Amino acid sequence: MATEQSLQTLGTSLTARCLVKLGDEPAGALEQHLVFVVNLTTLKYDDDGLEKISNSNYEGPRAEVRQSVKTVFPRHTFRTVPIMGMPNFEESVERFRIAVLENRRQLVLGGVRIRRPQLRGLLELIVSEVQQTNQVGFPSVSRYVVLEGFLAPLVKQTYVKTSDELLPRLSEYDPDLASKHCRRQVLTDFEMQVAHVGHPALVEEARHDLQQKLDAAWELLEQTNEAFGNEIVEYTSESRDVVESTGAPSPLGGTDLLAVLPVRMHSL
Repeated sequence: MATEQSLQTLGTSLTARCLVKLGDEPAGALEQHLVFVVNLTTLKYDDDGLEKISNSNYEGPRAEVRQSVKTVFPRHTFRTVPIMGMPNFEESVERFRIAVLENRRQLVLGGVRIRRPQLRGLLELIVSEVQQTNQVGFPSVSRYVVLEGFLAPLVKQTYVKTSDELLPRLSEYDPDLASKHCRRQVLTDFEMQVAHVGHPALVEEARHDLQQKLDAAWELLEQTNEAFGNEIVEYTSESRDVVESTGAPSPLGGTDLLAVLPVRMHSL
C-alpha cells in the first residue's frame, strides 16, 4: 500500500543523498528515474498513482516531502505487484520488470563503469563514512572506485601478463638482454587503457606502481643473467709427466746408420 510512511522513507533517503559529494556536485544532482512500486497490494491503483499522491493538498512536512520527490524525480514510473496467486500477478511482475530495465543506465564515476563488486564496496564505504563523519568526500569515493576498483586490478593484470608473456626466459647468459626490455611498451599500452579515466593523479599513482613492479622484475632478470655470465661452464683436466731419473748415454745399437747414436734412458 502506498502509505505516508513510504513517502517519508523516500524523503529521508533523498536527504541522506545530499551527504554524498561527487566532485563539486552532491549526489542529489544526479539525474535519476524513480520506479515506485507497491508490493503485495490488494488495492487497485492507476499508473498515475504517484502523481495523485504527490499532488495531494497538504501543508508542512507532508507537503515538503511531496515537493522534494517531484523536484528530484521529474521522471518516474508507478507500478503495483499484487499478492502471488492473484489473476494479474504475473502480468504485474512483468510490467514492473520492464519498467526497471527500460529506465536503467550504467553508473559511471570518474570515467569508470561501476560493476557489482565495486558497487557493493562503494555502498559499504558510503555507510561507513556517513556513520563516522556525516559526509562522504569525493576523494575517498573516487579512490575506491577508480584506484582500488579499476586501476589497481588493471596494474596487477598487466604485470602478470607481462611476466608470463613478455619477459625473457633465461636458461643461459644472454648478451642481448638489454635490447629486450619491454617496460616502455607495457607502460604505453597501460596509458592507452586508462586514457578515459578522469583522475590524472590516481592514474599516475597506478602507473608509478606498475613501473616499480616492472623495474623490480627486470632487475632480478639482470641479476640472473649476470650470474649465468659468471658461471664456470666447463672444467678441463691436464696431466704432465715428470722425469724422476736419467741414465748414462749409450749407443742405440743395431746394424743401421743410427746404431752409434747416443741415447739416454729416462724414468717417469
